[in-house]
Amino acid sequence: QGNDPSKAPWIVGAHYDTVQGTQGADDNGIAVAGLLVLARLFAESNLTAPIWIVAWDFEEIQSTIAGGLLGSTVMARELKRQNAQIRGVLCLEMIGQCDSREGSQIVPNLLKVLCPRLHEQVRKRNYRGDFVVTVANNSAQEIAEELQKAAESFGLPVIDLAYRGLVRLARDLRRSDHAPFWSRGFPAVMITDTANFRGGFYH
Repeated sequence: QGNDPSKAPWIVGAHYDTVQGTQGADDNGIAVAGLLVLARLFAESNLTAPIWIVAWDFEEIQSTIAGGLLGSTVMARELKRQNAQIRGVLCLEMIGQCDSREGSQIVPNLLKVLCPRLHEQVRKRNYRGDFVVTVANNSAQEIAEELQKAAESFGLPVIDLAYRGLVRLARDLRRSDHAPFWSRGFPAVMITDTANFRGGFYH
């Protein structure tokens, strides 16, 4: 979608595979449903820049033997080989869980140390799991800020987590399809409900 193919495209994607033996509603059926809604909305809009709607496979294969994140890795590698200009990548990763009870949100100890600003924001919310997190690399910070403004205009709280410095040590921030694009220098943002750090419905 987009009426000016000369402009660099946006990529909006989510993985559609699930862990074997699970229904995969939140990981990651809900994000695929979100993609379909976005596709419909984009089709009804007068957009200038192209937007690619992408569903990746094999996100759940995270082992180093298999290579991990196979679908998005192949795409990112091919775009890098082509020296493609990409305006930004938005990765929807588990966006279905909302829990307004105090104490429903967990912050891993490593992130408490590496990301004290994030921890403080969650603490001020009394550890309620009623927000989404945007996780962006340095080149996608402006994108993350615009996402946050847009979400909050609809009353959806967003916590922005910049991926820089010591945060590189936190493997939990690289567990989805944005990571191969980060590794190849593309601006990319993961949007997440924090997965297994909220509630009991992971996978």
